[in-house]
Amino acid sequence: MRRREFNRLFWFSVGLGLASCQTATSSSKQSNIEYVNESNNLSIWWQQGFYPEETDALEKIITEWEEKSGIKIDLTIIPQKDILREMESALISGDLPDIFYSGIADLTIIPRLAWNNQLADVSEVIEPLKDLYSESVVSGVNYQNNVAGKRSYYAVPIMQSAIHIHYWQDICF
Repeated sequence: MRRREFNRLFWFSVGLGLASCQTATSSSKQSNIEYVNESNNLSIWWQQGFYPEETDALEKIITEWEEKSGIKIDLTIIPQKDILREMESALISGDLPDIFYSGIADLTIIPRLAWNNQLADVSEVIEPLKDLYSESVVSGVNYQNNVAGKRSYYAVPIMQSAIHIHYWQDICF
């Protein structure tokens, strides 16, 4: 039951993030975030899931969102072993995606990019959803920006996991 609720939150967050992109481009409200590039397409780099159904679900959501918004998504699925290297290369070349998802980036590249002011502040996405998350999840995406001199939200949490060590009693001493 809990997993199902979390899956709903995950896909809601993805949809909300995409909806925010459309809203921000057409809104008269001032925002520091420019979501859509000149081609009116969004480039998304997404870490390949462990099951084909994950990619299928993502592609379905993107197709439905494209139909509603009129904005085309350029989706690139990248294996986990390659995604951080691809992002580092993109940072050097300047050819960055608009949206980036990696299950391992929160411990590696995201804090550095936030520190260097290379990520958009996504507080506008987080604040309305803040009560749906545990405090530890929200604090996990709150990073220090050295250039702006403040902490803020630079990632939207879409999952939470735990690492376990499994063992069999017959191998214990």
